[in-house]
Amino acid sequence: SFLFSADIFFLAPIIYYFIISSDYPAYFFLLPAWPRNVDFSLPEVQRLVRNAIIRAMKKNAQEYLPPLLSALSEQYHLPFKRVKITGSRGRWGSCSGTGSINLSCYLMLLPPHLMDYVLLHELSHTKEMNHGPRFWELLDSMTGGRARALRAELRRFNTDF
Repeated sequence: SFLFSADIFFLAPIIYYFIISSDYPAYFFLLPAWPRNVDFSLPEVQRLVRNAIIRAMKKNAQEYLPPLLSALSEQYHLPFKRVKITGSRGRWGSCSGTGSINLSCYLMLLPPHLMDYVLLHELSHTKEMNHGPRFWELLDSMTGGRARALRAELRRFNTDF
């Protein structure tokens, strides 16, 4: 509670930035501060920074998403077998026929209501493996009848950084 957005603190000989968004209280990055003489316009440096952010995002997703998925699974009585966090940029999540759910770490960049929508979407596939009418009825029952509106909102959301 003593650290706020973009606070700087020392840990061993390295300076770290603690970055947390007030919109996403469970989501934060702990990244090493970069030396002042680094040229961030270099593609090599941009790749290193991007990879550091993705690693931090995966770590946070691994800690945050599985318990959230489990809570929603229990709430709606839609059990799954296992969950895996991926670095997929092409899809938010997937569910296999055996009930294994894959979730992209990029979900951490979404607003909470869209994150919940994706998790509920994948949990719905544990009961309905297609996108037929029964799938949408089930998903609507968990989203207050807003499944298609949430899907449309998600499609407009851009997580590029």
